[in-house]
Amino acid sequence: MKGDSRGVRRSARWCAIPIALAVALAAPAAGSASITVGSDLTLPAASSPENCILSAPPCTRLAFAYHAGNPFPFKSPTNGTVTSFGIKTGMAETVTFRLGTIPSSASTAGSGTGPTVALPGPGTYSIATLLPIAADDRLGLDGSSTRAVSGLPGGCLNNAGYLLFNPPLTNGVVQTADSTNACELLVNAVVTPSNMVSFAKLKVNGNGTAVLTVVVPGPGRLSLSRGARGGVKAKEAGAAKLKVKPVGRAKAELAANGRVTIRPRVTFAPKGGTPRSVKHRIRLHL
Repeated sequence: MKGDSRGVRRSARWCAIPIALAVALAAPAAGSASITVGSDLTLPAASSPENCILSAPPCTRLAFAYHAGNPFPFKSPTNGTVTSFGIKTGMAETVTFRLGTIPSSASTAGSGTGPTVALPGPGTYSIATLLPIAADDRLGLDGSSTRAVSGLPGGCLNNAGYLLFNPPLTNGVVQTADSTNACELLVNAVVTPSNMVSFAKLKVNGNGTAVLTVVVPGPGRLSLSRGARGGVKAKEAGAAKLKVKPVGRAKAELAANGRVTIRPRVTFAPKGGTPRSVKHRIRLHL
């Protein structure tokens, strides 16, 4: 499990949502501007309740891995907004959706509290919400007895697993897990990736080019247009280096005067999200 050094964020606690708002689905469908994180909900739900085993109720269950072949990432690759949670259960139960981080292998912290939902019985449900999520956040549930976990035969000991915590995780408070379960937490989230970027260091070279460091919220592609050319693929949230080369009139002005100020359009297209462009002033010289 990889560490998470990100700071504490705000959370939003919701009251219980009437089940009329939950739409039963075979699996949540991610739109053109979203990604899905967590379980694909294909494994069978447990045939008997899991009662915070080796911990004590109530507890938090926080997933750290999913079964081999699961197509979705096990943690959020990006900053963004959860627009819905998906859950598969084998019984009527009340759960609270949870986000958490794992700063180290020995500790975990809550990072967001989602809606509390009363599920009327066995089935697969999609629960609408609006909850900030950060890169590296994991999905979890707060509650007591649950069948929103996979069961034997075939649903456990397949590379999946989740941690259990009593008392339940508190946002921003580091806590050590009581135990580990080798079954799958049957929860996922549809996430709209953030497209907000910020500008850090600008290194101006003496040959009319520059390197602009852009802080991105997650994986995607950065590109330049309108007076400059350049592009780079960002593999993860953090700093990405974008090479800047003037083109057209800007290139001609640079050649004639030895310097030029450009205001290119910097576009970030997050993976699974909607592109956003901003202008940024850059001075180049020979």
